[in-house]
Amino acid sequence: MSRKAAPVWRVGLVAPADAVPAFEAALAELGGALAIDAPQGPAPVPISVYLTEAPDRARVTALLAAAALGAGAQVPDIAIERLPETDWVAASRTALPAIQAGPFYLYGAHVSAPPPVAPENSNSRRNPRFSKRIGRRLWHASINA
Repeated sequence: MSRKAAPVWRVGLVAPADAVPAFEAALAELGGALAIDAPQGPAPVPISVYLTEAPDRARVTALLAAAALGAGAQVPDIAIERLPETDWVAASRTALPAIQAGPFYLYGAHVSAPPPVAPENSNSRRNPRFSKRIGRRLWHASINA
């Protein structure tokens, strides 16, 4: 079953590090999901808010002007863009492949390739819950989300 995703809009700007709290509060008024990069000292900080409806540029500009005035900063340039439609489930599955770290093999339910198996000559027992072979220490577990 496939559902059409709601459109996603992004309002982005770069703010001086000391003015980030003011711009954060202003963008929170839009009611979207806020994303702020971690400040790296006094360097400017990228801030984005993601919305499911097209933002009113005049309202965004007014909110940011008030925040800039209160913070003693200049009004930053803003970018408003509609993001391309993305199947976020498929994108996250692509970004989360199976991982083998030493004796551990971790994979999600979306991974279709069978996990590696410890050699049979390892004289190991198998735990049916985790497909764990003791002896050669190859452990794997499916992570169902």
